[in-house]
Amino acid sequence: MTTMTSFFWPREGDLRASERALFPTLMSLTTKEIMQIWDRVSLDIQRQLAASKSVRIAGLGTFAVLMQELHVGRKGSLLVRRPVFQLSNIVRKILNLTYARRIIPDSTPVVPLDYATIALETSNPLEAVENCLNETVMYLSHCISNELNIDFVFRDMGVLCVKQKRVKMRFYEKFLLSLDATGNFKEVLVNVSLAVF
Repeated sequence: MTTMTSFFWPREGDLRASERALFPTLMSLTTKEIMQIWDRVSLDIQRQLAASKSVRIAGLGTFAVLMQELHVGRKGSLLVRRPVFQLSNIVRKILNLTYARRIIPDSTPVVPLDYATIALETSNPLEAVENCLNETVMYLSHCISNELNIDFVFRDMGVLCVKQKRVKMRFYEKFLLSLDATGNFKEVLVNVSLAVF
C-alpha cells in the first residue's frame, strides 16, 4: 500500500491517458486555481456552519454543527457546539470505508455549496467550479479505491484523513473555538485531552 501524506491534484504525468479523460477540468486548471476554488469551498462551509446550517458536498459528505454534552471529570459535563462531518453513505458503501458515524438531526437545514459565490470569488466560470469540485471528489474516490492514504485539507477548518480505509475529520482547534459560542469548548480543551474526530 502506498502512503500519501497530503492530497495532490492529478497532473498530466500522474495518470494514463484513459484516466486523464475522466478529469478534464482538473487537467485544464493549475494547482493554484484548484486550491483557490477549494479554499473558497472551505470559506463557504464556515459561513454556513456559523449560520447553523449544514453543508453537503455531493459525493463526499455533510458538515454540520451539533450541540454535544462532554464529560469533564469532577466538574460534570459541559454543553458545547462542535462541528462534525458525516461521510456520504453511498461513498462509504462503494469504497468499503469505516468511520465514526455522526447523525445530523433532520431538523438541521442542509444546503448545497454556493457554487455561484465560489465562482464569483475565484473569477472562474460556474461550470469550471462545479466540474472542479465533482472531479476532485471523483479523484479522491479513485485514490481511495487504489488504497492510497489521503490527507485532504479544508483551509482553516481541518483535515479529512483516510488511512487504511478509515475516515476521520480532524478539526483545527481555532476552528472548534470559533464555532462554540458557549465558550465551554475552550474549558474542555484546557482541562481534558480531547481528540476530535
